[in-house]
Amino acid sequence: MKKALFIFNPYTGGNKIKLHLLDILQVFAEAGYEVTVHPTQGPGDAKKTAADYGIEYDLVICCGGDGTLNETVSGLVQHKKPPVLGYIPGGTTNDYATSLGLPKTSMVAAAKRIVEPNEIFHSDVGVFGDRNFNYVAAFGAFTDVAYSTNQNVKNALGYLAYIFEVLGRLNSLPTIVASVECDGEMLDGEFVFGMISNSTSIGGIGFNRTDLIHMDDGLFELVLVRQPQKLADFTTLYADLMRKNIENPHIEVRQGKCFHILSEEPVSWTLDGEDGGSSTDTLITLKHKAISICI
Repeated sequence: MKKALFIFNPYTGGNKIKLHLLDILQVFAEAGYEVTVHPTQGPGDAKKTAADYGIEYDLVICCGGDGTLNETVSGLVQHKKPPVLGYIPGGTTNDYATSLGLPKTSMVAAAKRIVEPNEIFHSDVGVFGDRNFNYVAAFGAFTDVAYSTNQNVKNALGYLAYIFEVLGRLNSLPTIVASVECDGEMLDGEFVFGMISNSTSIGGIGFNRTDLIHMDDGLFELVLVRQPQKLADFTTLYADLMRKNIENPHIEVRQGKCFHILSEEPVSWTLDGEDGGSSTDTLITLKHKAISICI
């Protein structure tokens, strides 16, 4: 009999996993899996569980938001040959699931997709110091919104919770003076936002140039937003960002494999919507096709 490890965050997405757990397990049982169930006990537990026990299973299933998925992948990539990953989205924005086209409105439908996938996709994974990320490492304006917004508010209001948090900060955008190196090219200046990503959706907002983004091509996308000097420029920049238009003189877009960010003051980072700490010297690389996921 095939063996599956089911790691889930019991508090994600308004605790809705509790309403569907038995139906989800039934899907895997009917597909011939002997399932070990592990509800996470707190931050870091999904990573430790995947690292310690994942290699013993044919399939590791993660149910939760982008943060829980981040931990699970971070644990699995510690193995030389990680088992196949199945993902049941259960968070608020579910950016990674959006990019992969996974079912997001029904956990049972997502479980059925895992046992009968369209394909096994081999996705790149980011390396951030001794940590990993699936779809984005970001700094600057609003990057801490996902982990600073109260979990109870997230559960009650969903994505609106993020919007409320952002609206309260529009009059105090920070400026970060940094040198950003992308595969040898230097980009210097004052930035209000920057990210290295591998996704067509960030914070629930999609990009209009999805033709540039392939999650298995060994390249990540760098987006830098320079500080506008005039109010009119800020207004235009905001409008372009809302329209997903990256053709703006204040927006720099590159693709690369290695990114080095230097700054005089510590820069705070977010990794897949979770606190990534702060640093004045950050090196970001990637592992090509490091994880196999059912899509």
